[in-house]
Amino acid sequence: MRYDGDRGSGALRLILKLESRHRYRIETKDRFGRGLWRIEFGPEQTVLVDDRQNTYCESHEGVRIPEIALESLPLEELPAILLGRLPGDLGPLSKPGWYRDSQGRRWTASGGSSQPDSWTVWQAGEPWLWWGRDEQGEGVLSHRDGSQLRWRHVAGEPLVEGLVELRLEPRYEQVACDEWSVSATSSGRDSGDSEERQP
Repeated sequence: MRYDGDRGSGALRLILKLESRHRYRIETKDRFGRGLWRIEFGPEQTVLVDDRQNTYCESHEGVRIPEIALESLPLEELPAILLGRLPGDLGPLSKPGWYRDSQGRRWTASGGSSQPDSWTVWQAGEPWLWWGRDEQGEGVLSHRDGSQLRWRHVAGEPLVEGLVELRLEPRYEQVACDEWSVSATSSGRDSGDSEERQP
């Protein structure tokens, strides 16, 4: 996975462990296999872990991470985006391929509702966020401010026994979530991969 935008640029390896839409874990590593950060998303709370700073935060409210969802999408919808699907909270509108999300934003999609070829989120009549695939099959998520997230899906396997409870070593210090952030400047361009494990 690679991020380019006004917050900098960089690449990392991302592993998605998906139990359900409402429960998943994301782990990221640099090109040398060193842990960077983790997201533990569940129905009760979200835990964000910074493995470089040995810190974590817990939130019972919605958390958004600009470098990952380009600040526009809730974390609950992140697995769908990474897997090339539409978010789960969309309701159909009168025109084929038109939808409305829980925040009232209009979405348009082409190529089918479950696995679209591309989609666009609209705001004030203009494209705000859009996703598609390039010639190499990489997913490309773009924001109207010029920020872009790119990734390719390289492997997938079933998550047989569900997620194991997250346990942190005593050296990890709890911080406020407004002090927690993702640094996308982790490694070079050769590590923009993502792996998936799901039921």
